[in-house]
Amino acid sequence: MTSLVGSVLLGNCIVSGFIASILCDKLGCRQTCALGAVFTAAGLGASFFAKSCAFLIASFGIVTGAGLIISYLAVQVSVAYYFQERRPFAMAFIQVGSSVGQVVVAPLTHYFVDEYTWRGAMLLLSAISLHLLVVAALLRPHRKEHLHKKLKTGVLFDFTVLKNVSLLLIMLNAALMNVVLGLLLFHLPAYAVSSGTSVHKVSLLLSLIGFTGLFLRPLFGAAMNHPDVDMWTVFSISQTLVGVIMIISPIFMTDFSGQVIFVLIFGTYTTPYFAGFAAMTLECVESKHQGAALALFQSGSGVGLLLGPFIGGWVYSLTGSYASGVQFAGGCLLVNTVVMFALKLSSGKNSTEKMAEVGKLDHVTSGRANYCPSEPIGSTENVDFRNSL
Repeated sequence: MTSLVGSVLLGNCIVSGFIASILCDKLGCRQTCALGAVFTAAGLGASFFAKSCAFLIASFGIVTGAGLIISYLAVQVSVAYYFQERRPFAMAFIQVGSSVGQVVVAPLTHYFVDEYTWRGAMLLLSAISLHLLVVAALLRPHRKEHLHKKLKTGVLFDFTVLKNVSLLLIMLNAALMNVVLGLLLFHLPAYAVSSGTSVHKVSLLLSLIGFTGLFLRPLFGAAMNHPDVDMWTVFSISQTLVGVIMIISPIFMTDFSGQVIFVLIFGTYTTPYFAGFAAMTLECVESKHQGAALALFQSGSGVGLLLGPFIGGWVYSLTGSYASGVQFAGGCLLVNTVVMFALKLSSGKNSTEKMAEVGKLDHVTSGRANYCPSEPIGSTENVDFRNSL
């Protein structure tokens, strides 16, 4: 039951992403982010009074999880409105906050629990989460946001985006990738401890993943802005490499040094996913469908995060080895490589070639054009000529 609390929190993306998309369309990104902040603080504060796991599943898993996802998606949509040419870098840069959280929040929470018990920690985290209200206040509405709110009057969620094959393949990729993340999040610590690593060193392993993302996400985001960089190729190569490393990992993960090597490789070569996959998702849809596309992406991620720990437990029950779970996760990444090739085929041509073709036809924009497989070449619907950055 205790692990179910975390699984529900992680899997909340499945539903909360759709709710966030609807709220962004109806209320705007600023109000949606503020509402998410209130839900987050309320859920954490209510957890102080929990006397059972069922209560925690509701307060922490559902309410807090929903609040976090709603605020997170609202920020992503707001940034997407403002950045066109440099969107990969912008989306990657806001992901740095996640890396900071991985590095800081875990030890900070442990300190709170040691000093004030877990109930006191919930109250303190509730207070900290209210700073999201400040973030919400700083989200300046874009003129596109006002336009889309008018266009979508009476429509809750535009399910026509489900006709976009590229978007569905991205959802599948996100689900498989997050099966890997969910599995490792719960089973890597147990794997390391079973190999003789101390609990203190295990927390260091998880922090190292955050450190790699902290420095590499902006770099990958900047690289993917370059017109000669094909994002499909970057993602395919990185996921294939990590998949192979995970399959052979039992060979060198027998001690702490080998485990450090593993998490550094994993953190480095999964960075392109975190840095650029949201931007790739947005390139597959028109600007009016950005919220819906990100909601579907988050939904796929939520399915993976929810299933990952259970799949890892199932593999362990069959084999009695945590290493088998890691190898299974590596297999998921190799399957993802096939999905990436299918995604590239669904776009018709190499994305770089199409971006170049758009650049020839579009005489208005001087920077990198934003190609979307679902739009005709030369379409300028996505381009904000006055505010494009």
